[in-house]
Amino acid sequence: MVIVAGKMYRPTDVVADIATNSVFVVEQFNHRISKWDYTDTNYDFTLDASWGSNGDGTSGVGAPIGDGGPTDNALYRPTGIVFDGTRLVVTDTFHNRIRTLAIADGAFIASTGQGGSGDTDFYHPAGIAVNETPDTLFIADELNHRVLQYNLGNTPSFFEVLDDPSVTTGLSFVRPHGVTYDVTDDLFDITDTARGIISRYEDETGDFVDQQGTPGTEGIEMFFPGSGTGLLGGTATTVFADTRNNILKTINANLIANTTGTTRGTGNGQLYYPESASAFVDAATNYVLAANTLNNRVEAYSSATAALTFQANFGSP
Repeated sequence: MVIVAGKMYRPTDVVADIATNSVFVVEQFNHRISKWDYTDTNYDFTLDASWGSNGDGTSGVGAPIGDGGPTDNALYRPTGIVFDGTRLVVTDTFHNRIRTLAIADGAFIASTGQGGSGDTDFYHPAGIAVNETPDTLFIADELNHRVLQYNLGNTPSFFEVLDDPSVTTGLSFVRPHGVTYDVTDDLFDITDTARGIISRYEDETGDFVDQQGTPGTEGIEMFFPGSGTGLLGGTATTVFADTRNNILKTINANLIANTTGTTRGTGNGQLYYPESASAFVDAATNYVLAANTLNNRVEAYSSATAALTFQANFGSP
């Protein structure tokens, strides 16, 4: 596939820097991060730059682990992204590492991790979230069926493997994919995709708290829940994607609610396997941006009221 400027291919996560009116999108199958500028009045998003691929679909990808290893400027099917106030941190999934990048120009800062199952290894890291402080990262190490807590310094450093929730519930992580920081309760929520539940952990200690949600396809049940973050409508309500139910949901004080429709489609405001959602409030506008993964675009909603209102989308082929 030839990579085309401004055309997304499997976006999986999105994060904003309101200080510079910038939005950063992980384009998994383009092996890159794209940077979009926006105005604060009309939901107008314009491609500014992209990092991680040279534009031909191959030369920026880098070799798989065990076949020469990746180069510093290469991404190979990245999945998750966070902004810690100064830098971007990306899960470079098929290179089994996390990357820190300069927010101004995407320049490589540091690489952490390698393929394996040890404390400082990864096997397809996916979702990632950072707390408000920000000094703690939670990373879904999907194919190791675990979640890791890292300290966020100049180079992220391993802190611990989270306790398995099976100690109290009889359930264990099975391909944990999404991570959400719940700003209401100061907790990290691990979306256990294969089981359709959310496991909740203390912000600083990483101690298991409880589990929320019910697997299924009806009402507020969850089917492969993904990642999310943010402040919805100016409140401390977190939004996240319920991927295979093709819907966005919120969680606030352990209450889960639907915020978009449940009809899969390709029209404006319709979702097709969204992997994540990001809510943020800047000077004049309440935004929710959804990585509309299989529609190959990002959906932009207003969250000025309790219900999300479609405004625009960008990156569509």
